[in-house]
Amino acid sequence: MSLSEAELFGLGRTVRTLYVENREDLQAGAVGVDAVLAELDQAQEEAETANAVQEDRKRLAREATQDFLPKKARFFHVTTNALDMAIASVGKETIAGKNFRKLRSDIDRERAPVEAAETPGGVPPGSPQ
Repeated sequence: MSLSEAELFGLGRTVRTLYVENREDLQAGAVGVDAVLAELDQAQEEAETANAVQEDRKRLAREATQDFLPKKARFFHVTTNALDMAIASVGKETIAGKNFRKLRSDIDRERAPVEAAETPGGVPPGSPQ
């Protein structure tokens, strides 16, 4: 199903309108118009209600993310500052200092951006020009 919610809800309303406008022809063709209309109405109401819930939850998720990100950044800074203080306190070359430095370098390595390999410009040797 590749229709957006708005397109699908519009389609449902259009089909319902056509059923109402063409009731006699549909009944002549043995279509239970009232039953189809009731099913359409119920399905559309359920879908619209579920869509409203989904949109509200997406809004809440965005708000929760906006609340979380600065707290995450603060926690990272507090944690790395604590590591730096520990390293300075015990000395870089002590066993404890080396353990703290290893953890600190692991963090720095994980945060480092991955760089693409640089190649010199121009046409590679041996390739057609």
